[in-house]
Amino acid sequence: MNRKKQNEPENKLNQIIRPPRDAREKERQRKAEEDLKKFIKEDLIESLINKAFCYGESLEVCKDIQKKFEERPVTKYVYPLLE
Repeated sequence: MNRKKQNEPENKLNQIIRPPRDAREKERQRKAEEDLKKFIKEDLIESLINKAFCYGESLEVCKDIQKKFEERPVTKYVYPLLE
């Protein structure tokens, strides 16, 4: 209980002196968090989505090419050539 009374003037003094610094620090931290969220959302996520979309398109094109190759008409001779 005696410690509380001793710390009371310090707490009051810190409340009077610290808030502007804490407010600026919190504002900087909030701005940094917003910038980080914006970077992750706009740069990282969108680029990953774009890359995945392009990769999916290329897979679809490759499958179409493979299917056309497999279904191409091939002339097969019934009798092999004899030399």
